[in-house]
Amino acid sequence: MKKNLLAIVAVALLAGPMAANAIIVTFDDLNPTVERPLSGSSSVDFFATVTLGPGEVLSQGNANYACLSPFECLAFDWSSTIFSEGHEARFRATVDSTDPTGLYDSGPIGFYFWYTDAAGETNYSEFVRYTVNVVEAASVPEPGTLALFGLGLAGIGAMRRRRASA
Repeated sequence: MKKNLLAIVAVALLAGPMAANAIIVTFDDLNPTVERPLSGSSSVDFFATVTLGPGEVLSQGNANYACLSPFECLAFDWSSTIFSEGHEARFRATVDSTDPTGLYDSGPIGFYFWYTDAAGETNYSEFVRYTVNVVEAASVPEPGTLALFGLGLAGIGAMRRRRASA
């Protein structure tokens, strides 16, 4: 009796759920670090390659805001069209010069897609969490400052040459 019961359990475990999510979404980088611009805005692009199972059709994709707090979220643009196998999906977050620095997190829901399987049923992909780490921009010296520094070095070099020849 035990052997029969174990055999039934083993078959049930091996069979498992027959309709598993076959859609695969592979993202390039889900945790970029971005310098906050001194003025204006800059963009962060997320790219994903979509792989579908036999007979599946990808309907649409969606993305959740990445937020530092409930009131400080990055603006985003989700290009959602009907995709096909191997299509690269793009999500763009915009970092503005007025955005606070810190780690913006999409929370438990980030990117996800819904699709129709071969049987005509609507399914959802797993949620993919993402973050954007916004840091201060490195200060770059002005060209005029560099020119003055260069002139100062040239003057010091000329003085040394004049003293050496005298």
